Amino acid sequence: MTDVIQLHETELLPDRPFTNPHSTLRDLAAMEFTLTLLREVMGQSPYLTMDRRHQQIFWGNPEQQEHRLIVNDAPQLLSREHFVLVGFFGNRRRDAIAATQPIDATDTRLVEELSHHQGLLAYCTCYFPDGTYGNTILFADEEAKLHWGTSEAHRFAVEMISPNYYHHIRLHSGILPAPLLFAQPGVLHVTKYYDFAQLPTWRAVRRLPGLSVEAAFHGLYEYGWQLTVS
Repeated sequence: MTDVIQLHETELLPDRPFTNPHSTLRDLAAMEFTLTLLREVMGQSPYLTMDRRHQQIFWGNPEQQEHRLIVNDAPQLLSREHFVLVGFFGNRRRDAIAATQPIDATDTRLVEELSHHQGLLAYCTCYFPDGTYGNTILFADEEAKLHWGTSEAHRFAVEMISPNYYHHIRLHSGILPAPLLFAQPGVLHVTKYYDFAQLPTWRAVRRLPGLSVEAAFHGLYEYGWQLTVS
């Protein structure tokens, strides 16, 4: 296993453009778009049953792609004063279609296991017009986040699926420092990078000074999205 490279806040790596800090800004804006959908669902969706765990809601977009919002614990999402926030963004390989069957099977296992992780409150997946795939996850606390790491399906996805399905991934960690419906932006503290084009996998980490969506808002439009829900 390679050493983890420590990147400075604004450091650029021309040979690995996916690590450009601007990509983190864009991802953060996309995460806020996802949280906006989740807030809309939690605030007024007729399809959400407050006393039932583990509900899936799908949203269509103008390109007929889908966003999936998994509400694992609606009461906690509405009652907690703050959350641990995680974002995952992966750039799929051109030949990723060959891995569609195993990744679909793994996704099914992950969804089934979500209901057993009580501190994992919401697991939201969005697809963007440029082919970017991203997850935005809300945990009750750091302990719940660590517990999700014990999931066998999650471990299998990390170790066996991701290297064959993605060129590279960015994994963001931070907080949502207020109740969900307050609509206060999330804040990122760390971004981790994984480049699967190199064996062993190239890894790096960047510490962030509490990056919030105000700095990243323009990045949302590079994905071709607006913060509206219909």
